[in-house]
Amino acid sequence: MVTQAEFEAFLAKIPSDLLVLLDEAYAEFVTDPDAVDGLRKLGRDDHPNVVVLRTFSKAFGLAGLRVGYAIGHRRILDAARSTAVPLSVTAQSEEAALASLDAEAELLARVHTIADRRDRVVDGLRAQGWAVPEAQGNFVWLATGAQTMEAAERFEGDGCIVRPFAGDGIRVSVGEEESVEKVLQIAGSIVESLPEGHPARRLA
Repeated sequence: MVTQAEFEAFLAKIPSDLLVLLDEAYAEFVTDPDAVDGLRKLGRDDHPNVVVLRTFSKAFGLAGLRVGYAIGHRRILDAARSTAVPLSVTAQSEEAALASLDAEAELLARVHTIADRRDRVVDGLRAQGWAVPEAQGNFVWLATGAQTMEAAERFEGDGCIVRPFAGDGIRVSVGEEESVEKVLQIAGSIVESLPEGHPARRLA
């Protein structure tokens, strides 16, 4: 997670004529008050080169429709608009996005539930001995390294579909309440089998 202070420090080192794109696809899931907030930055005039990208694909559940938007200085957005693919967003996609905004309160209530569930999964994993990075999306990351594919097979063998990145780690999306205990049960057996000193294991 990048904090607002870290983002401010980063921007201080960037030339004003260099475009900075801030991807906030998971902004609705963020609960840490110290996390970077692009809209807060855009409320000031000292960095007109910052453009924030947001999407309806995650919290609003419209991934298949590929609807998103950018917020930034008119000069930059006009230039981007001039190179955009014509009619890249369909009328149906626009209607779905507008309908999502009409139901925003209900959708964000669901997001809050998922964020709470995510935090409980993170707490449970850390209690088992996992070194889990700060999670502010709708998933958690397990840095299983060389044991990634083996660990993924154990998850999938017990009915939990995860997204493995060979040699790196596993992304576990937070789903139904019923899946929480199963994920923790499988993860608990995996962390116990990791060798001493493995980066995914917390120091005792």
